[in-house]
Amino acid sequence: MDRDALFARVEHNFANHVVRVSPDPHGMCLYWAAIGLVTLAQEGIDAIMQAGTASWPSPEGRIVFPFDENGPEWTPGVGMTDIHVWLGIPTTREIVDFSIKALKADVLRRHNMRLELPDYLWFAGRTPYQYVANQKAIRAAYWMLRNSVRRLEDMRRQA
Repeated sequence: MDRDALFARVEHNFANHVVRVSPDPHGMCLYWAAIGLVTLAQEGIDAIMQAGTASWPSPEGRIVFPFDENGPEWTPGVGMTDIHVWLGIPTTREIVDFSIKALKADVLRRHNMRLELPDYLWFAGRTPYQYVANQKAIRAAYWMLRNSVRRLEDMRRQA
C-alpha cells in the first residue's frame, strides 16, 4: 500500500467534493476524515472516525484543539470549534490524519504559527503528536456529518 498515493486520492476527492461547497479550510477535519474513511474502505482498510482533543508540536509551542465535553462545542447544532476529527485503524492501532496539510495552512493564516509536520500523519506508538478520542466528541462528529450530508442533498435537489 502506497500511503502517499492514498493521500493524493483523498486530497483529490476532497477538492472535488468539499472545496466546491465550502472553500474555507477552517473546521474541515470532519470532511477530511469522512473522505479518508471512504478511500481507506475502497482499499480494504477498516477504519473508524475518531474525535476529541489533538495537539502537535510547533516551534512556538504546542498547537492544541482541546475538546471540553462540558462546553458548548459538542452540543448538536452549536458547532465543533474545538473538536478535531481523525481516523483510527483498530486492527493495527494506527492513527491517520489526512487534514494536516490544510491544518498547517489554516494555523499559519489564522494564528501566524508554523506546524512542522508532513502533509498527513499515519502512525502508531509513541510520537510527539497527541490524539485523545472522546465518545461525546465522536457522537457530535457523526451528528455534524449526517446533517451536512442532508444539507448537501437538499442543495442538490433545489439546483
